[in-house]
Amino acid sequence: EDTSLNDYGDILPVAQQGFGVWLEESSLANQVAQSVVVDGDPVIYQYGVDNKKIEQFELSSNASNTTNWGAVAIIDSENVMVTSGSISDVSAVHGSTGYQWTAELNPPTVGDPAVAIRLENCGGCTVSAVTIRSVDGGAGGSAMKDPAPSGDGIGLLIDGGSVDVYSVEISTVRGGHAGHTSTSVDGLTVGAGVGLRAQGEASVTATGLLITELQGGVGGEQHEVFDKPMTGGPVYGIDVVDASLDLMGSTLA
Repeated sequence: EDTSLNDYGDILPVAQQGFGVWLEESSLANQVAQSVVVDGDPVIYQYGVDNKKIEQFELSSNASNTTNWGAVAIIDSENVMVTSGSISDVSAVHGSTGYQWTAELNPPTVGDPAVAIRLENCGGCTVSAVTIRSVDGGAGGSAMKDPAPSGDGIGLLIDGGSVDVYSVEISTVRGGHAGHTSTSVDGLTVGAGVGLRAQGEASVTATGLLITELQGGVGGEQHEVFDKPMTGGPVYGIDVVDASLDLMGSTLA
């Protein structure tokens, strides 16, 4: 869906992101075979597996994402190794535009985070020799008064569990573009560009990371304030939130 106001042309995305397999949070306990292909890319979604190796994969379609949980998503699993693969062109759901002055009447919606690799409650898992590039958070919905927040772009998300990460390259990860507005706005959340995020009491050991070319989301414009641009989103090479990280021999540039 077009998230731009009529006065601003096509700065914001003009088409909504597509997904091959969409799983609501209440429906994660499902299995999708890797033989399922979306626009040429295998669906790598694993729930509740043990002692599995996922290797020699390439995910590069810019037409549709494989799932809404990540290009690679490993959830509630043990002893899974993700290795020798490449991921590119991952995008998220963009927020929709709110067309009324009073937000309660028809509010804009937020842009979702985009995740290349998600490991959620994955114990004894490993990510190695993987290249990630071109990940874009969802744009926030524009509005006459109060635009919605845009989503983070995240290369590698580790939420809970224990994970070893080594020899992983992450580049060109961008937060989502902020929505436009007709008024002055302070404190709007604009998506961050994040290389690696550890959260949810995860225990992570990482070595040999190369994280480059991250970018916070671009701030939208405030039309009635002389087209004043809003402040863009932050950049976090590594973001640790209620988690533990042992980081060695890595480069963040």
